[in-house]
Amino acid sequence: MKMTRRIFKAIMISVISSLVIGTAMAALITYHNYDGAIQNSLHAQLQLASSEVESSEDLPLSSFRSKDFRFTLIGPDGSVLYDSVADASTMESHSTREEFIEAQKSGIGKSERYSSTLSEKTIYEAKLLSNGSVLRISTNQKTVANLFLQSFEPLLIMLFIVILLSFFLARRLSQAIVGPINRIDLAAPSADEAYDEIAPLISRIRDQNSQIASQIKTLQQRQDEFNLIADNMEEGLVLLDRDKSIISINRAAERLFHVSGNIRGENILNLNRSLQMQALIEKASQASHCEQKIEIDSKVYQMDASPICFGGKVSGTAILILDITQKSLAEKIRREFSANVSHELKTPLQTISGSAELLENGLVKDMDKPLFYARIRAEAARLISLVNDIIQISQLDENTPMAFEDTDLLDIAQSSARSLEQHAARNGISIRVQGIHASIHGVKHLLEQLTFNLMDNAIRYNKPDGSVTVTVSDSDGKIMLEVKDTGIGIPKEDQNRVFERFYRVDKSHFRETGGTGLGLSIVKHAAEYHHASISLSSTLGKGTAITVEFPKSI
Repeated sequence: MKMTRRIFKAIMISVISSLVIGTAMAALITYHNYDGAIQNSLHAQLQLASSEVESSEDLPLSSFRSKDFRFTLIGPDGSVLYDSVADASTMESHSTREEFIEAQKSGIGKSERYSSTLSEKTIYEAKLLSNGSVLRISTNQKTVANLFLQSFEPLLIMLFIVILLSFFLARRLSQAIVGPINRIDLAAPSADEAYDEIAPLISRIRDQNSQIASQIKTLQQRQDEFNLIADNMEEGLVLLDRDKSIISINRAAERLFHVSGNIRGENILNLNRSLQMQALIEKASQASHCEQKIEIDSKVYQMDASPICFGGKVSGTAILILDITQKSLAEKIRREFSANVSHELKTPLQTISGSAELLENGLVKDMDKPLFYARIRAEAARLISLVNDIIQISQLDENTPMAFEDTDLLDIAQSSARSLEQHAARNGISIRVQGIHASIHGVKHLLEQLTFNLMDNAIRYNKPDGSVTVTVSDSDGKIMLEVKDTGIGIPKEDQNRVFERFYRVDKSHFRETGGTGLGLSIVKHAAEYHHASISLSSTLGKGTAITVEFPKSI
């Protein structure tokens, strides 16, 4: 539309300018011809009249009368002898008139004088006669301004008609000029559809279309590659523009924020309005890299926000979201483990140190010394057991490579039962091992610790005259080890935590039962080392059953 208006405007300006200039030039040429015709006619009439006056002395001057011309006979002294229009006796001397003076000098004199309104002018021409008098002829002629004013109305009507006609013609012409250009298909331009003059432009458009198509294809490939990489990332990735609106979000981030549908263009704070997220976005908008830990759905995430700068200004933000739940949990476990180890080591050491100090200072009666020695030995044994368990946990944490061999799980269970017979007898607990012989390719001493700790735990937290049943079976391609007791049971709220290090259900009861608090944690790590799964079923006051499922091939 802009191009059509410009062409239309240019045509109208050209037409109107040409019309005005043409009309002015035609008027000037016409006026010039008109003026020349009057001058010639005036000169011819003067020659004719002067010839008649010279040839006939008896010719009366009153015969020189005309509605178009005025004749005046001026004496040699400038006095008016005759005038065809006015009374000569009342007229002033013409001795100072330009045409009279010039005629006396050169025989012919001419002059022009305008009226006070400049609407008309009078043309004079005078000729010196043989008797010394001067015959003058004059006529009135309209000026250009007067002629323009007289023809203004018809000229205005003509201009209006011409401009109106030019308006329609210019409109049709501009549309006709722009029409073929507008009909060009920019996606596939053809030179046959437009003028030959714009063929280079069409060729240029085709070349640019080819370049643009190639660039779009390359960009699409890169975009697809980026989307493929981003969508297969375990970490969440969100890209924001300068207004904090989402321009890209990968699948991991969509799952994290529970996104359904297309949210591109929405503000990131619509997904999470926590104070940590607001602080993260605000700091990133100030061209600063920042990190924040945010808890979502009971998981801990670390969000790294990096500003994207262009030309010294922040044009966007990239947010990388890392799931650090396990890392945070491991850090928490490490801190708790360190605190618990310190506590567990400190208690027996204080007992040993105190007993040794009393013995050293002779403050213990001879009859009581065996009791103190036994206490020191028991606490030292507890320390050794604790240190051994800590070393075992550390090895399992570090995933230290160990030698695998084929081992019979039923034999291991029977061996562990024999080792615990006296311990069980002291507590009035019976142990029964049953099932089939099942070969496992694993680390023998880990399997022995796993079985021993499960059975030891079942004895410690059993009831007087209770029982422990150990069953080895083969089910659905898996080897099952079940340790079932008739003990005190585990409250439901504690069942998910009994495999944590140093976690005890009844903290007031562990002194009576002994143990390091690492038995079930070692069971868990040993099972994970063999890619086995653990399930627990317990009823408070009735007993607990722990089942370990081993794959046949590890």
